[in-house]
Amino acid sequence: GIVALEQMIHRLSEDHTRARQLADELSDLHQIEFDPNHVKTNFLMLKLNTMDSGTFLDKLAQHKVLALPFSSDQVRIVTHKDIDDEDIKRAAQAIREILG
Repeated sequence: GIVALEQMIHRLSEDHTRARQLADELSDLHQIEFDPNHVKTNFLMLKLNTMDSGTFLDKLAQHKVLALPFSSDQVRIVTHKDIDDEDIKRAAQAIREILG
């Protein structure tokens, strides 16, 4: 976070846009709760309705997509300089597959 704010502030809008793209891709899934309109930064918080965060994150990692636990039923997904548009597509596909 500090590197982003001190050295890469010029490109933070790209991270915010990608987080919003992922939110839009997931907005129709009923297995998670979140408000896509609240995604204003590079953080996306998902409340899981069908599994605990540990199980979800383990399955997500099998797809080479990493996220962080926030609570037993919430995960935090963060976009950053190492995430591109293809990564967003892959993450959305993985999440759909896991929750589908």
